[in-house]
Amino acid sequence: MQDWKKITGNVFNGVIVKYATFLIAALVLFYSWQHGRYNGNYINSDGKGYYAYLTAIFIYQDLDYNFVDEYEGKYYAPESYFHFKSDINGDVANITFAGLAVLLLPFFLAAHAGSMVMGYPTDGYAPLYQYAVGFAAVFYLFLALWGIKKFLELYSVKKYHIILVQVLITFATPIYFYTTVDASFTHIYSFSVITLFFYYAKRYIQDSRAKHLYLTFFLLGLIVLIRPTNMMVLAALPFLAGSWTSLKESFIGLFRAYRQLIVGVIIFGLVVSVQPLLYFAQVGEFFIWTYTGVGFNFTDPHILGVLFSYKKGLFLYTPVLIFSLFGFIYLFRKSKYQAITLFAYILLVTYIISSWWSWWYGMSYGHRAFLDHYIVFALLFGLALKDAKYKIFRYMIYVITPFVIWLNMVQVYQYKNWILYWDMNEEMYWKVFLKTDESYFGLLWREAKIQAQKEEQAILEGKFKDLQTNNIYNDSFEGDLIGVNEYFIDHDNTHSGNTSIRLTSRNPYSPGLKTEIRSLMDTTRVLFRASAWVFVPAPAVVNSFHIVSSIENEHGAYHYQAIDSQVENIETDAWNKIEMITEVADVRSPDDILKVYIWYTGKREVIVDDLQIEFY
Repeated sequence: MQDWKKITGNVFNGVIVKYATFLIAALVLFYSWQHGRYNGNYINSDGKGYYAYLTAIFIYQDLDYNFVDEYEGKYYAPESYFHFKSDINGDVANITFAGLAVLLLPFFLAAHAGSMVMGYPTDGYAPLYQYAVGFAAVFYLFLALWGIKKFLELYSVKKYHIILVQVLITFATPIYFYTTVDASFTHIYSFSVITLFFYYAKRYIQDSRAKHLYLTFFLLGLIVLIRPTNMMVLAALPFLAGSWTSLKESFIGLFRAYRQLIVGVIIFGLVVSVQPLLYFAQVGEFFIWTYTGVGFNFTDPHILGVLFSYKKGLFLYTPVLIFSLFGFIYLFRKSKYQAITLFAYILLVTYIISSWWSWWYGMSYGHRAFLDHYIVFALLFGLALKDAKYKIFRYMIYVITPFVIWLNMVQVYQYKNWILYWDMNEEMYWKVFLKTDESYFGLLWREAKIQAQKEEQAILEGKFKDLQTNNIYNDSFEGDLIGVNEYFIDHDNTHSGNTSIRLTSRNPYSPGLKTEIRSLMDTTRVLFRASAWVFVPAPAVVNSFHIVSSIENEHGAYHYQAIDSQVENIETDAWNKIEMITEVADVRSPDDILKVYIWYTGKREVIVDDLQIEFY
């Protein structure tokens, strides 16, 4: 028995402890390769803007980003298109900051070189490039976990407790989601760089070594280049100093070693200069604000909302962080100065985050803006586990660990499968709480989409009611239905005429009405009402058919809209009318094609007839 304990003890001490950081990252990488990403793509949503700097410079040499339509049409569904371009006095600028592109550069170049050697597509968005971004996210997670280890060691946290902190931060918080799914968002990268900043800034305060100072300035430059508002990490320096006396001595010593300070400032300047140089290359100006019309409202912060709301509350969606706050008790007993300065830093971060105009930070899992600063919660966890006087905190964390990991994994699964909605309320939250059945997939999203569509269509209805109809196009499916399998042509049940189209899971799209933009009176914008009649033979439980419009060019669709059927208004064994009203103000060319069709996503069948478009 003693030999067995000795063997297992040696394995744990020699392998688990020594290589814990690597093992955790490897586990995340394995899951990411098997189950991460949306629709095969790691580069999504906001990430397209950050990443576009690389493809624009190294592949297309086009900082006007004219290549966007090509990759969107080839690799992405129309509803997932993302627009990151901003008009600045007639020139085009990328609205995002370039820091993430800098961090992704080695991985991008490796993917590009590999694609050329192996004969794969070299367009910047093919699968090898996508996987390179997925690998990059796990790599920077590894750096963050290493940084947590080194930082907590400075506070004498035991190795076993450091591993537990790493596990909690990785698997019980949205860090896991933003590493495996939204890998092209900035948060895992900011988290990594800020964690390393905390470590090297602390090391410089302790030993005044030049290399630690230079690394601190370099990391600060990256922090600003990724997200300028994160320069607030400088407010953590009083805490990192450990005492008021140490803070003063560190600043005095910094200015005494002015040569090192100058070198550090130059390093910082070189890093952050990447952004103004890119701005100048794009619009001819070094300093611009691309987020026009949005910003901070420091007189109206939503502190309670960002911390506790059903919409995006930090502690509601990541409850494990509540238990980290026990670390303040240990810290306050040890040093009131450190407790107060760390609390002040957290308060500042919360205030700035909650003052952003979109304090819920859009479509995201959890409150993503806090992820960048998780090193603070990691430290508090470590201090709570270290506390010898109140061991109850340690045991509480031991007990809750499997539950909070399970909860987070369920919620990650829910968000990835469209069960959790990004704009939740109390009713929505409890309606899908811990639900994983397929019947809940997209339920809240569909309900919210239907409501938004109703409101949008009502607005357009009021706008269109006094306009005059210019052209009407009809398709009653009475002519030659080229390309339609005879099995899906119905002659027995029609709304008018002798022919209709049967839609099933094997034939989900009806023939479409196609109109050249050049045939319309106004070729710069399009205003139209589209409608069709759908026969529903069996009761519908979901919004199973949709009327779709798209405007396409040689690169694919750049306008896409789908209006869903409304279950409560569907009559069974009867013909139902579905319609949409649409305004497209940015038609790109008279050569483009407008297409309208019916899309069926149900499992049985419906019958479609009398497709019509009225142009105004």
